[in-house]
Amino acid sequence: LNLSCLEIWYTSNIIPKMLLIIIAEQKTISVAGCLAQFYFFGSLAATECLLLAVMSYDRYLAICQTLRYHVLMTGPLCIRLAAGSWFCCFLLTAITVVLLCRLTFCGPYKIDHFFCDFTPLVHLSCMDNSVTETIAFATSSAVTLVPFLLIVASYSCVLSAILRIPSGLRPEKGLLHLLFPPHCGHGVLWDIDCHIPCTLSQLIPTLVQRVLSALHHPDTHV
Repeated sequence: LNLSCLEIWYTSNIIPKMLLIIIAEQKTISVAGCLAQFYFFGSLAATECLLLAVMSYDRYLAICQTLRYHVLMTGPLCIRLAAGSWFCCFLLTAITVVLLCRLTFCGPYKIDHFFCDFTPLVHLSCMDNSVTETIAFATSSAVTLVPFLLIVASYSCVLSAILRIPSGLRPEKGLLHLLFPPHCGHGVLWDIDCHIPCTLSQLIPTLVQRVLSALHHPDTHV
């Protein structure tokens, strides 16, 4: 249900405006509308990363702690984990949006992207963006890189537990159950497929921009 809502809101946030740009050629968007689009897109993307990490933890408990699964993963805990993912991601993205609102934008007022993302917006600013970029890098790392590492760790434990079982006693559906859990269509392949592009798209632009800035404006020590 959570992931289904995310996918619906993803498309509702970006596609209508993109169709107006392509079909009706309405290529303008207000500053408030641009920031709102970035806020909801960033919040939903971050929430999906955390929810996928929660799902990988659920797989770990189901396979590695089978006898204690219903004690460890209770209904109230599931609700708290899901609600916490939504709340934390919307709060962290709000911090980035507040920092963007404090920037002064100067021409040309053109975004080299099909929607309002962080990097294109920062490029329009004529102020010192170091603080904004540092905080945005920290928050994006918290909601992309950390969940990705948790997912890798969870599924590594699951694979290790399955491979330790003698081949004659190993359940034939063990790996299939890991990759494609019966209660949902999102397994390890979906987790990795979602997290790698998301992590790279959030972290690499900031790193590249920092390296280029250091090359073009090296510090001079007298």
